[in-house]
Amino acid sequence: MTVTPASPQSFNIRRFLERRVKFLLIALPLCCLVLLLPLNTWLFELLRHFRIWCAVLAGILTVITLLLRLWRWVLPGLLTALWQGAPLVTWSAGRPEAAPAARAATLTVVTCNLYYKAENPAAMVASLLEADPDLILFQEFTPHWQHHFKAALWDKYPHRIEDPLEGPFGICLASRLPLEQAAILPDSTGLPVAAAVVTVGGRRIAVLGVHPMPPMRPSGHAMWQEAFTDWPGRLRDLKAEHAILAGDLNSTPFSLTFQQLCRDAGLRDSSQGFGLHNTWFALTPPFGLPLDHILTSPKLTVLSHMTGPDAGSDHRWVRAKLAVP
Repeated sequence: MTVTPASPQSFNIRRFLERRVKFLLIALPLCCLVLLLPLNTWLFELLRHFRIWCAVLAGILTVITLLLRLWRWVLPGLLTALWQGAPLVTWSAGRPEAAPAARAATLTVVTCNLYYKAENPAAMVASLLEADPDLILFQEFTPHWQHHFKAALWDKYPHRIEDPLEGPFGICLASRLPLEQAAILPDSTGLPVAAAVVTVGGRRIAVLGVHPMPPMRPSGHAMWQEAFTDWPGRLRDLKAEHAILAGDLNSTPFSLTFQQLCRDAGLRDSSQGFGLHNTWFALTPPFGLPLDHILTSPKLTVLSHMTGPDAGSDHRWVRAKLAVP
């Protein structure tokens, strides 16, 4: 019997794959370990946002090790995938909530990045009407969007503060409920934030709508981080019993800056217990990031949380229904 040896080309391809898979299975967990260091510099924070992407990469590498029969390398890949992908499970784990009173007042909030280049508002308007929130915080609010909402939406939201701007930093707060102390003012970085107080069931709730600079470059990261440190004081200045901070934060919950904001402002991520979902781009994990958030003070019970459909923006809106004690 004649045995045909493997061709040099197929042998080289195998060696090429083996070397690179082994390198990545050493480098990836080491990088993830380094990111555990309490450093919130630009590159560290930027990489932390891509935790779920790392989980998917580790999973792909694990499959390749199985196909190549690199048995010793299967376990490192599998453990890294499970470690980095853990939030997909833990975010869905139920959080103990105090049961709201049978007649507790409720408030439904939506944060919606409209996308300033969007040209067809019909899908977005239809999705918002279906969501039926009491309060909407808009980002990337332009004169184009203002014009269309005037005809299709504003009759349902008579209480508003609007700052339409060409480009990505216009902002608007639209409400069915009367607004107190309502104002749009620049934060410490010069970008507008929408602030107001609404009263629900006799309780005053401070509301802050934000949209900071994206932290993709060191200069943008410095402004982004400064904005996060500015917001807690603005919520306290509204002097309300409860608080909501919402918007496109240009941050995942994995960043140290995001976690510090929650501690400083006494807020929690309303998505906890309802699953981790991408809001940018309008695709399923891992092809996107959870950047849009509704953060609430602890005594507001989160009854439901959801992300909206692909409605023409590069973001999906986020909706939370809250019980107000």
